[in-house]
Amino acid sequence: MSRTRPSPGRRRPIVVLAATLVTLTACATTEAPRPESQRHPCSVDQPSPSTTAVDGIVSTQARLAAMADTITAIPADTRTAAAYPYSAVHTQQWSITGDTIEAHDVIIWRAADGTARTNTRKLALHRDPAHFPDRAERQRLATAPAQIVDYPLANGARLDAVITEPVPHDPRAMADALSTQHGTVCRRHVLFDRYLQLADGFYLDQPARAATLRLLATIPDLTFDGIARDLLGRTGWAFVLTRPGQHTTDTIVIDPATGVPLTAATAEANARHPRRITLYLERDRTTTREQPPNP
Repeated sequence: MSRTRPSPGRRRPIVVLAATLVTLTACATTEAPRPESQRHPCSVDQPSPSTTAVDGIVSTQARLAAMADTITAIPADTRTAAAYPYSAVHTQQWSITGDTIEAHDVIIWRAADGTARTNTRKLALHRDPAHFPDRAERQRLATAPAQIVDYPLANGARLDAVITEPVPHDPRAMADALSTQHGTVCRRHVLFDRYLQLADGFYLDQPARAATLRLLATIPDLTFDGIARDLLGRTGWAFVLTRPGQHTTDTIVIDPATGVPLTAATAEANARHPRRITLYLERDRTTTREQPPNP
C-alpha cells in the first residue's frame, strides 16, 4: 500500500514506537507500488530495472535489495563456525504481560550439533504504557540474577529453533527452510515473524544478513518509514509491517551499512505506545557457551 511521506527535512514521530524510535529525517516520500507479480511472499526474484524506481521514487523492495548488495562485514564475520562453533546473541526485551511490564535480558548460545545455553535475567515492573527503560533500568536488568539452562536437557530435549545451522546464504533456500522447519506454509507475514526469530537467536554472517534482506523485500505491506533512533541512540532504517486482520503493527530498525537489526517493536494499531520492544545488543561467534558475545 502506497503512503505519502513528508518531504525531506521535515521531522515526525514514528507512531508505533512513540518516544522509543524518533524519526530523524523522513528520507522517503512515496513508495512505488509493487506489481502483482512481485507480491507473493515466497518469491525471491530481484527487482527488475523497470520496478526499481518510479519517477525517481525508490520502492521498499528495491531499497532492501540495494542494501543487501552493499552491506559491509562486522568483526565476527571473519570467525568461522569450525573455529567458533557457537552462535551468540544478546537481547533485551520489554513486554506488557497482564498488569505488568516484564523485562528480559537473554543471551543465547547455540551450535550446529544441538548444544546450547540460555542465560536469562528478568525484572517485573508495574504497568505503565508510557514507560520506556532508561540506562539505569537496563543496567539493573543486565545484573539481575541469572537463570542458566544448558541443552540438550536430561531428557534429550533441544533448544527450539526456527532454523538449523548453518543458516542458508541463498534467500530461496532460507525461505524454504524457514517455512518448513515448523511445518508452516509460506504465507503473507510468516516470513517476517521468522525473520524476527532469526534475529532473536542466531548469529547471521554477512551473506546470511544479505539473504534476510532479500527475504524481507518479498513481504507484502512492508514499507520503508524513514530513519529512526532507538533507545541506545543508534540510527537505522525503519521498516513497518501492518497486520490488518490482527490490528497490530510491527517495526524493525536495521543498520543500512551492515544489515544488522537494531530494534524491533510491536504495537496495537493506532496505539500511542508499543506492547513489546526488543533491543538487539551483542551478536558474535564464540568458542564456548560461556564466552560473552562482543558488540
